[in-house]
Amino acid sequence: QYCQAAAAAVCQPLIAGRHLSVAALFAADGSWQLFPVAGQEIQIDHDGRFAYYGGCIPAVITTMQRDSIEGLVRNVAATIPG
Repeated sequence: QYCQAAAAAVCQPLIAGRHLSVAALFAADGSWQLFPVAGQEIQIDHDGRFAYYGGCIPAVITTMQRDSIEGLVRNVAATIPG
């Protein structure tokens, strides 16, 4: 219902799971530097709206999760021209 109210909103399906965020710096030579992965505490309130309750840097993640995130960043880097 909220997506219909905001014409400029990006509507995406809710996928259950752990909330993480990642940032990286990308250089013109194709190299990149991954920042620490952050955990986020996000809940849906009684009206169906998302609420952010803080986070933790760095997030406690497994080696497999870190490798997966690095793979995602590597794929993003490959799409950046230059």
